[in-house]
Amino acid sequence: DDIIPSKDSNGKPNAQPEGYVTVTFTKGTHGSSITGETIFYVNPNANKTLANITPKPTVIPDTGYAVNGWDKADDFTITGGA
Repeated sequence: DDIIPSKDSNGKPNAQPEGYVTVTFTKGTHGSSITGETIFYVNPNANKTLANITPKPTVIPDTGYAVNGWDKADDFTITGGA
């Protein structure tokens, strides 16, 4: 696989394959929490984009704020850690 979550379906850590980069999703400044898998290992030579990472985690915004999306667009090609 070219995209591997950092944890398996039982919540146990997956090893990062050699040569893969780490993509980490964070809740941001006005996010109160984030749910779902937040760290993925991606083969940087596989021409994958953020759109290929599914499902993406969900951000719960602080009261009075809205989620506007991630800081990189879905068509961002993953060639290094993001």
